[in-house]
Amino acid sequence: MTNPIAFLLGAGASYPYGVPMMSGFYRDFTEHVARRHPHCSEFLASLDARHTSPKPDLETLITDLQNILSVTTGLEALGYSESAVTSGVEMARELRGYLDAFIVDRCERFDREKSATELRPLLELSSGNALWIFSTNYDRIVEFACEANGIACSDGFDTAAPTPVANWQGAFDRAVRVVKLHGSVNWYEDDPGGALHRLDRGYSLPGHDFRLIRGDQRLRPLMIIPTLEKEALGDPYIGLAVRFTDVLKDIRLLIIVGNSLRDRHLKAYIQQRIDQLHVLMVSPLASGSRNVLLRSDRTHTLDAGISEFLGFGGAALSALRDEIAEPMADESIRVAIQRFIGKVSEQVADESSIIGNEELATSWRRLSSTSVPVRVAAVTTLGRHPHPAVVRRLRSTLATDTSQHVRVAAIDALLAVSGSAGVDTIGEVLCKDASIDVQLEAALALIRADMAKAAAPWIERRLAEVGLTPTLRLILRRSQTSVNT
Repeated sequence: MTNPIAFLLGAGASYPYGVPMMSGFYRDFTEHVARRHPHCSEFLASLDARHTSPKPDLETLITDLQNILSVTTGLEALGYSESAVTSGVEMARELRGYLDAFIVDRCERFDREKSATELRPLLELSSGNALWIFSTNYDRIVEFACEANGIACSDGFDTAAPTPVANWQGAFDRAVRVVKLHGSVNWYEDDPGGALHRLDRGYSLPGHDFRLIRGDQRLRPLMIIPTLEKEALGDPYIGLAVRFTDVLKDIRLLIIVGNSLRDRHLKAYIQQRIDQLHVLMVSPLASGSRNVLLRSDRTHTLDAGISEFLGFGGAALSALRDEIAEPMADESIRVAIQRFIGKVSEQVADESSIIGNEELATSWRRLSSTSVPVRVAAVTTLGRHPHPAVVRRLRSTLATDTSQHVRVAAIDALLAVSGSAGVDTIGEVLCKDASIDVQLEAALALIRADMAKAAAPWIERRLAEVGLTPTLRLILRRSQTSVNT
C-alpha cells in the first residue's frame, strides 16, 4: 500500500535548526563580504540597487551573478577573446565563488542534536510504507536525521556502501526517499564530463579560483535556483521534477512545510494535480497562504513552525496517515485533515511551545524586567512572532504593565501578530487606559489596520464620554467617518 502522505520542505523547515531563510542568507552574506572581502562590497551594493521590490535575497543574487557570468559564454561564442570580458564579469565570478563557499558553510552548521530529535516523528511515518520527502533546501538536515535515528534513506545516489564518494544512480528505494529538487551542498559533477557525485559533506573553498579535484577531474558544485531555466532542465533536475509529478499522482495529501511556492514549476505541478489531492500548508503564517494554489477548497492551513507541528502533531500525524490510507470518499479525507488541524492547533496555542524558541523564550523572560526599555524591546520582538500564546501575553501586557511606553509598544505588536483579531483588545484600551498617549496609539492603530468598522462600537462608546482631548476626538471622528463611507 502506498503511503498517502508526502512532504515538500522549504527554507522555513530548516530555519529552526540554524540555516537562514533566503533573505537571511542574503543579509548575512552582505555582512560577510563587508568583513572578509570589502573590495567586493561596492559591486554587491550595485546589484542591490538594481532591485526595488521585492527586497533582494539569495535567489535574486544568484540570478544576477549567473546572468552576468553568461556574458562570458556569449562573448566567447561570438569569437571574442577573454580580454574582452569586462572587470564586472570577473568580479561576479569572484563573488559567486565566495557565495558558494558561504552557502556551504552555513548549511553545514546546523543543530544536529535538535534536528535529529524533532524530525523523528516525521521520519517514522515511513514505517510500513516508504515516505517521499521533497525539498528545495541545500542543507543535509533530513539525511543526517535519518542516519541519527537509524532509518534507511535514499537520495538517488549509490547506497550500496558507506564511502566518501557516491555516484548517481537515480534510484529511490529505501524507507525515506529524499528528493533534493534544487541540489545539495554535497552534490558535485565532473567538469568536464558531467558525472554526478555525492561527497560525505559540502566543502567550502576559499574562492572561485580553487577547485575540488578527484583523480584527473575537477568537481563543480551542483546547486541551482528555479529561475535558472537552463540548469533546471538539465540532469539530474528534470528527472527529479518528473519524480515529484509521479508521486503527486499516488498520494492523497501533500504537506508543504515552510515553503511559499516561489518556484513556479513546483507550484504548477501541484496545481495540475490539485483536483486529486489535498494540500496542507504549514508555517507560522500559513493562514495567509490559503489561496496560493487558487483552490482554497482543497488547500488547508496550519499556523505553526515545523518544531511545533511535529512536536505536538507527531502522533496525530501518524494516525492521520493510517486513516486516509483506507478507501474513503474525498469529503471524508477533508474532514480527517480538518480534525487533525484542530487537534494540533489546540496544542500549538499552549504557551509551553514558547520554550523551544530561544528568541521567544528570552523576550518572554524580559517582559518581567524592571527596566522599561528592556520590556519595550521584548514586546517589539514578540510582535514578530504570530503565535497564539504571544497574542495572549501581549493582551496581558496591555492590561497590566505599569509603563505607558510598554503599553504603546504592545499595541503595535498586537496589531502585527493578530490583525483584526485584536480589535476588541485595542478597543478596550481605547476606552479604559488612563494614559492619553496609549489611547491615541490605540485610535491610530484602528485606523492603520483599517479596522474602524469592527471597532465602531468602541469608537462610539469613547466619543460619548466627556473630557476627550481635541486630538483624540478628531482621530475618533475620522475613524467614524471611514465606517460610514
